[in-house]
Amino acid sequence: MKRLSLATLLWVCLLGWFGVLPSAGASTSATLSVQFHKAHTPAEAHMRQLLSKMVEIQDFAKFVNQEFRLLYPIQIRFGHFDGPLFDLKTHTIDVPYNFMAEMILLFNSARYGRTGLTSTQAAMDTLIYVLFHELGHAFIDMYKIPLFAKEEDVADYFATTILLDSFSGGAEITISTADMFDIANRVPGKAKGAIAHWDDHSGDIVRSQRLLCHVYGSNPKHYQYLANYHKFLKNQDKRCTQRYQQLLASWSIQLTPYLKPSSTRLARTVIVPVTPTPKPKTISKTKQRRTKAAFKARASRHVK
Repeated sequence: MKRLSLATLLWVCLLGWFGVLPSAGASTSATLSVQFHKAHTPAEAHMRQLLSKMVEIQDFAKFVNQEFRLLYPIQIRFGHFDGPLFDLKTHTIDVPYNFMAEMILLFNSARYGRTGLTSTQAAMDTLIYVLFHELGHAFIDMYKIPLFAKEEDVADYFATTILLDSFSGGAEITISTADMFDIANRVPGKAKGAIAHWDDHSGDIVRSQRLLCHVYGSNPKHYQYLANYHKFLKNQDKRCTQRYQQLLASWSIQLTPYLKPSSTRLARTVIVPVTPTPKPKTISKTKQRRTKAAFKARASRHVK
């Protein structure tokens, strides 16, 4: 078991004392579902067909339903005219078809295929991160999570923590998203289209570096190559590790009452000395076939 610093433990205790911990007797009948709305243009029809065949989206829904006891149903609505966003009134995560299309174009503009990962695969990684981010907004409302920062940043912290700790392939997904922000940082605001709608948060470069910091902090030895490539990580290596541990500990406390018995039990792998439960393999074989060399190549490359 990793030892947490005194500052981390105090920070965790404060969250436990002042946070609103939900009842362990919550209903388990609510689920997250996925819906693909009717396409209105040939471009939307193409994107609808592409997304409906992506097993990663179903993997995301399966993961959420296996891990968490939801207090109300959540539906992902692809093809909605607005978004990406979580609608508090309808309890839906809305994602327009053109969001995925524009992310593919964004990665294409950077010739991302040179990294060993296609623009479509990188865009799908980023879409899964977006779904976790919007799920973070839903959980903030559903579980009355106390905010220790801007809500948009807290949703980012949730997405990153769950991806890195509990979701198979989460580091790849997070790094693809960090690369997306780095690329977007070089694109004029008016050219971002639907991406700009979702990008009304902290600055692109800030989010990119923060995601890479958390990836590195989750396993400094494994991701040393990130620090070798990104100079900012060399100056913040210890802080990245501490930040990730703090995020993991705080989300563990907030989410433990709503984890199902079949879950990976996020909190227990950190706070008490037990053998971690094997994490479910919910990522498609396409990701599993990626070579380590290709992963490192794309993980360490930012557009010049």
